[in-house]
Amino acid sequence: MNLRNSSDLAQVISAIRNEYISLKAEYCDSIKIVLPIQRPGHYIHGPKPVIHVVNGYNVDTVIDIVRRDLRPVSGMDVGIVYGNLKTELNQEITKIVEEYSASSNIVMCESKYSYSAEWPVVLVLHGLHRYNGQKDLTTLYSAVARARVHCSIILFLLPDESKNNSLEDFEHITKLLNNLRNHAKINMMN
Repeated sequence: MNLRNSSDLAQVISAIRNEYISLKAEYCDSIKIVLPIQRPGHYIHGPKPVIHVVNGYNVDTVIDIVRRDLRPVSGMDVGIVYGNLKTELNQEITKIVEEYSASSNIVMCESKYSYSAEWPVVLVLHGLHRYNGQKDLTTLYSAVARARVHCSIILFLLPDESKNNSLEDFEHITKLLNNLRNHAKINMMN
């Protein structure tokens, strides 16, 4: 079973499997062992992704969220995938990685260098650009796609962006969050 199957992907796999079986009817019993049936519910049901949205730039708040999200996954392989981290936040996250490295295998990776990587647990850290929604969304897509089972996303405004703006000014993100309400737990933080 592919642990990255969604419901729709499971349906595609089942259709392919059924077509294959119809071509090889005389080997049906052995095929059932090699290609298990993807019945509804057979694909993975992981925990809902969690999206923390920090309405501003607060290093302490982001660090607190990272620590809180790492505690329950202690002992697991974790990827911290980031986009647009300022130096001081990057340094603080690096300290946390060193602190937790005794109990977990944690890798820190910039989103643009993580294309073929995957981890059971992924923490996504992303500083938002008001005028570059396409970059925000492609970076988030790439980072979230690294997760196999559990994903926690921390979104925050970059320091330059948070001076005269609030999250409502980031239309591409407010629209995305609205579309994800049924698929993720969203925590709004000030």
